[in-house]
This record gives sequence, C-alpha cells and structure tokens, in this order.
Amino acid sequence: MVWSFFDKHCFECHDESSSKAGLDLFQAVDETISGRKAVDQWTQIFDRVDHGEMPPKKNSRPESREKEAFLAWIRPRLIQEHAAIREVVHRRLNRVEYENTIHDLLGISVELKDLLPEDQSAGGFDNNGEALAISPGLFMRYMEAARRALDYTIVKGARPETETFTADS
Repeated sequence: MVWSFFDKHCFECHDESSSKAGLDLFQAVDETISGRKAVDQWTQIFDRVDHGEMPPKKNSRPESREKEAFLAWIRPRLIQEHAAIREVVHRRLNRVEYENTIHDLLGISVELKDLLPEDQSAGGFDNNGEALAISPGLFMRYMEAARRALDYTIVKGARPETETFTADS
C-alpha cells in the first residue's frame, strides 16, 4: 500500500538518482518502521504528507482518501514503535502518593484517593512508571481531586475582622 503511494507521488524526486533533500526512499526507508532512525524518518514523511507539504503543489496531489489511507497505514505503526523505543518512562504520582502530597502541601486531611480509580500495577508495584499512564479522563479526575482539596482549604465567606496588637518588651 505504502509503496504504491510512493511510486505514484514520491519516487520521482526521492529515488536513488534524485534523492532530493537527501532522501532516497528506496534505500533509507524500511517498511517495518523499526528503531529510532526509522521512526524519525517515518515521522518526517508522515508530517510532510499530513501537512500537505509533500508532494509539492506543482506535482500531482493525492486524492483525499488516498492520502488518508496512506497516513492511516503509517500512524499505528509509528505509535507502536515510538512507544517501544521510548527512552524515558514518564511517571505520575499514584493515587495514594497524590493524596499524601496534597495533604503535605496544603496542611489538610481530606479523602482524595477515592475520587481516583485504582492504579494499575507492574512488577507487583502500583507506583511503577510503566503502569502509570495518564489519559484525558484520568487527568480530569486528578483535577477534580485538586478542586476538592482547594475547596476544603480555602475559607469562603466574610473576611475575618483583623485586630492589631502592640506588645511592649
């Protein structure tokens, strides 16, 4: 599928004899999308086609469905391989750590972890970064817990009357 798209729209400028912008699709691009170099190359290809930079406007342009099929072929492979080569595990606080941190920061004692779903575990631990992904829905739950903590912390109502005292030594 991808090679027919390349043949129709890309090889004219990006083959071994032309290799414009230093890209020879025959030699440089591996259909398996394996490894950092391949991910970087395929990401550039994906972005250029997705943003309409390639093929150039002077050349024949792919039809919308043809372009979307090409991108749909690349997208899941890029996502999968990018996750496989990720060098740093992004970590978040698990629900107990989050509650304890909020308690320490705000000097309060209010239940927050019950607002958050159970954390997944990896290797028997619920604070292993590989298991602690965050989705938009989970992020909203953390925001809800933060709002509850702030509502508990912030005094609402009339401002207290202030008094000034002077002490002599």
